[in-house]
Amino acid sequence: MSVASSDYLEMVRALVTRVGEGQAEQKRQARRELGLPEDARVICFVGALGYDRNKGFDTLLRAWRDGPTENVYILAAGGGRGLERWQAEVRQSGMADRIR
Repeated sequence: MSVASSDYLEMVRALVTRVGEGQAEQKRQARRELGLPEDARVICFVGALGYDRNKGFDTLLRAWRDGPTENVYILAAGGGRGLERWQAEVRQSGMADRIR
């Protein structure tokens, strides 16, 4: 999980855009670059990662931890004052291998 660059945001766009003619290869390429299996379910979070929890990233992590997570990944695009804290929480959760 890191601060999003414009390239990273472009990969997110490729993943969440409805796949149409010519976009299927873009989606496969984005998944390869992000280390996501082609058949994985991907939950995208885009927002500021602050200490105040107003964007709901904490709720997303809690729901993801408590639900079925086999072949499910979180793709988080955002930065903010709380980024390092969230990175530490992700590492401590044991789920860092499935959060980008």
